[in-house]
Amino acid sequence: MNRLNPLRPSSFFGGLSLLLLGHLLLQLIASFTLPLSYDEGLNLLVRRFMQLGYEPYQEVPTVAWPLFTGWLNLLNDIPIGGLRLLFLPFSLLLLFSTGLLARDLAGSPAALAAVFLLATAPTFLSEAGLILDVVPGLSLALLAGLLAQRSAAGGRVYWLLFSGLLWGGSLLGSIQTLAVAPLILMLLVSSPAPQPRRWLAAGLWLAAAVAALILGYSLAGPAIKAMLARQQMLHQNLAVDLVLNFRVIGQFLGFNLWLTLLAMIGLAYLVDQPRHRLWLVAIWGLLSFAWLMVQLSPRLIDAASLLPPLAIIGGWGLGQVGQQLQRLLGPVRWGPSGLLWSGLVIVFLGVNWTRFNAYYLREVDNQDSLTQLEAQPALAEFIDQNTPAEECVIIDDPALAVLADRLPLPQLAGLSSQWLAGGLLTDRELAQMIAEGGCRAIVFSNRDYHLSFAEAFNSWIITNYPHQRVFLRTRIYQQ
Repeated sequence: MNRLNPLRPSSFFGGLSLLLLGHLLLQLIASFTLPLSYDEGLNLLVRRFMQLGYEPYQEVPTVAWPLFTGWLNLLNDIPIGGLRLLFLPFSLLLLFSTGLLARDLAGSPAALAAVFLLATAPTFLSEAGLILDVVPGLSLALLAGLLAQRSAAGGRVYWLLFSGLLWGGSLLGSIQTLAVAPLILMLLVSSPAPQPRRWLAAGLWLAAAVAALILGYSLAGPAIKAMLARQQMLHQNLAVDLVLNFRVIGQFLGFNLWLTLLAMIGLAYLVDQPRHRLWLVAIWGLLSFAWLMVQLSPRLIDAASLLPPLAIIGGWGLGQVGQQLQRLLGPVRWGPSGLLWSGLVIVFLGVNWTRFNAYYLREVDNQDSLTQLEAQPALAEFIDQNTPAEECVIIDDPALAVLADRLPLPQLAGLSSQWLAGGLLTDRELAQMIAEGGCRAIVFSNRDYHLSFAEAFNSWIITNYPHQRVFLRTRIYQQ
């Protein structure tokens, strides 16, 4: 194994603090400028119904796990802008935990490079501070991994037990943290401690994690049962589309181009060092990839579970590339070598900026779509002015529903094409629910799932909601 290249602790933590501060400033800007996303709208609709006394899972369907919905319920009086600010510490915690874990496994320079790559990854910049469950869950899971790594090195049993409890809590917040458990167990059984103590540590950690899950199930058993039953029905009626899942992951890797390339370079250098502990991170990344591949329609945000392992290996790979370039170009100083180094940094930032824009505009296919994305407040005002307040309004974009302060029927809060294809709801049942619920309007914005409706249902809408208003491809059908 290669020898780690340490920095003085003050230099490392000084560099880490600067990276965290820079990321915080970028996220503060993003929190107040990025439009409300579709998935954020789903979570906020669930929170709104919980404020009205409805039970999530039983009365309001959601794919979010109980710890996340419970936390949203606790924050029910906080406006959207303030709520986004409360999600920022989780992204900082994920950067911090990733950096310290990378430092333990690959040294200080690689750790700082890993934090830099993660902090500047386009998808992380776009979604780290949004009201979503994956980044908070990953931040807690990575902190659990860091505590387990430190407990194995220092024999701190209470850190070990707390790590197991923390990981169990992270899984109750986001199912995407599942693949972190094998990493933690591998860190424990491969630690420098005597072999009996390694297995004892792994057993204690596993017992604490199971205890956390049992406690969570005892507190939220009905909710978990309802959610798992819904997932089981989907799996019975839908097959896992490996091609589609691979396309989502490929798209994610393409958006994070530098992270992907540097992780591949890091793996290439690792081939010559079979005993390097970074292989544990590579296995973790492979398990995260496998877990995404067996899911039904994973979202791009779900692929964020790949970010920490890619960043750690990519940070180490960046260090290797930096050493090679330093031999070729010389150290950074004024003159030709300084210009070359500056040019490389400009290329890095330029490509990252184009990838960030590509991610932000990933659903834009023409000028109308771009106008619609930029005019989200105007669309919400259009809906607010042309639909009755305090009445049921079916809107296919939950973000617009939240901004316009319009609610659908509770049981239709997460309506999607997956529901229809998976047998959770038929067109006939949907029409009956809308009629019995007394919904006064139906709004179709720029979403494709309504295209999966049968022709009979579309005819039913036109017959029963004959009055139409249109603004920027958003169509309101009224009685």
